[in-house]
Amino acid sequence: MSHQVPVPAYGYKPAKFTAYDAYSPEIPAAPGVYIFAGSNPPHESWNVVYVGTSENLRERLQNHEKMSYWQRQNYANNMLLILSSQNWEEVSRSRYERALIRTHNPSGNRQ
Repeated sequence: MSHQVPVPAYGYKPAKFTAYDAYSPEIPAAPGVYIFAGSNPPHESWNVVYVGTSENLRERLQNHEKMSYWQRQNYANNMLLILSSQNWEEVSRSRYERALIRTHNPSGNRQ
């Protein structure tokens, strides 16, 4: 099951993202920007954990190298996966990814 969620990003109008459960078979095999957001306790207050881009969202998210860490932190059980599979060029996706990171400062994107 999916639904539309507006997500703000610095310098952009809030985009309408489609929200999925992290393990949903409905995740498109398309390019886009994705956001992992966890809650603890579930669904009370979401925080952005990680922002990324991919040429194939379904493949990327099924094989994400940080998923085992998030599972240990108990984020994955409460994870909401928010995607934008708009037909953006790679440069546009990268710029939007950076704007989302600047806006939400996710812990998974910090070095």
